[in-house]
Amino acid sequence: MRTPVTVGVVGLGQTGLRIARVFDDLPQADLRWLCDTSTEAQLRVRRPFPGLRTTSSLDDLLGDEELDAVVIATPIGIRAELAKRALEAEKHVFTERPLALNGEDADRLVQLAEKADRRLLVEEASLFDPALRKLRELVELERLGEIFYVTATCSDVSDLMRASKSVVWNLGGHAVALLLFLLGDEPVEVSARGDAFVSTHSPDVAFCHLRFATGIVAHLQLSRLDRQRTSRVTVVGSTRMAVYDELDPSGALQIDQTRIVAEDGVIRVRVGDIVTTRAVGEEPMRLQCEHFVAAVRAPRDPASAYRAATVVNTLEALTRSLDEVGAPTPVRGALRRDARVVHLASRRP
Repeated sequence: MRTPVTVGVVGLGQTGLRIARVFDDLPQADLRWLCDTSTEAQLRVRRPFPGLRTTSSLDDLLGDEELDAVVIATPIGIRAELAKRALEAEKHVFTERPLALNGEDADRLVQLAEKADRRLLVEEASLFDPALRKLRELVELERLGEIFYVTATCSDVSDLMRASKSVVWNLGGHAVALLLFLLGDEPVEVSARGDAFVSTHSPDVAFCHLRFATGIVAHLQLSRLDRQRTSRVTVVGSTRMAVYDELDPSGALQIDQTRIVAEDGVIRVRVGDIVTTRAVGEEPMRLQCEHFVAAVRAPRDPASAYRAATVVNTLEALTRSLDEVGAPTPVRGALRRDARVVHLASRRP
């Protein structure tokens, strides 16, 4: 039996505590440290986590030679710097999203993790949702046919309370991460337009267009004014269409089997059934924490870190396009593609 991976959590807000509870419950992990600059936060966790060491200084965790990994769940402004210090101290890092506030910092963290041979993962529990994984499987096995385009809708009125950045950064990061995961690809060019109806300094609504290396296009609709909270992805293929609703508690994935075919120069619609499949599995956050623990003990696989950096670079490009009223904008560092993507690109006209 392998020795459990020792973990410390920095940042004891809602996300940090949620992650701490999961690691504390995992037999493959050993939660040892809880860190927050707030003395009140430290006192608050002593009852649910008796016996754990608490501190206000990251240095205490980095100086612990028996500590394998650091979870960073702090405000975004200091997240990249803390991740950098942890990697330089040869700790594995599991950080809240986004990875950084700009693409250069995100890329530097990925390079630092590679150089130190340490794992760098970004919290994105939705990527471990069994329904989303099923959809990715359908895409990879070409069960939807050739993928024409993807649409993603993300709205959350509560984002008005944290509107320090544009809706592209606050809601778009999650949507972009879903697209990168589903398509196994990354955008090479984007454009975006937005409007501010309530906020005074940043858009409340944005409509984004992304063109991927394989030729697939995606459209994002982001809103913090829509009163109905949504997180939905629709994949339109040549033979089937699939809809993933992240907020559906049933875990259902809808597949529309209606086919659109061209016969003798005539386009025909062959109506098919709408099939609902249910993907059952463990809680996504637990699955991601288990994945992180396994990654610490496994040979390096940089795919997750590259994807996290690509999300940041994509958000930067979308922001530049917003500033330029929808001008097409290239995505920095958009040529890091795995063999599967190159193979797919070679098959497209």
